[in-house]
Amino acid sequence: MAANHPFTDVIKMILPDYEKASGVKINLENYEENQLTQKLTVEFASGSSSIDVFMARPLQEGKLFAKNKYYEFLDSYIKNADASWDWKDFPASTVDAVTFNNSIYAVPIVTEWETLFYRKDLFPPATARNWSCRATVRSGSNRSRGSAGDVGTPQIRTTTNSCL
Repeated sequence: MAANHPFTDVIKMILPDYEKASGVKINLENYEENQLTQKLTVEFASGSSSIDVFMARPLQEGKLFAKNKYYEFLDSYIKNADASWDWKDFPASTVDAVTFNNSIYAVPIVTEWETLFYRKDLFPPATARNWSCRATVRSGSNRSRGSAGDVGTPQIRTTTNSCL
């Protein structure tokens, strides 16, 4: 079971080859992310789920699902993985996102990084000290995001409540 996502589209393309090589028939269902979370929660809470593999969002429902024991922890599988697959290839922040009580509950398939771009002529040099966590830039103009040229008078709001 997966989210409607470009990664899912790739999986759909390679499923026939996997099914042919393994002899295992795959029934892939995909949903919008919030619908997927609801479906997974209902299935797992009922105690009678037929779901074998699923896509989840670590920052949204990951810790809750781990706490409720909806995952099989993967530490022994990772420890005994084929030498061609190395858990150390994943960035530390990604590993942290799929770890609960020092146990790994998922293999990351998609990572997304927030990046702040700014115009040097409008802002002093950004440092970790003056934008310690996250900065939200708001434009005083009516132009849409990403438009070139004068973007009006920016307002900076630093938010630290969303930092871990």
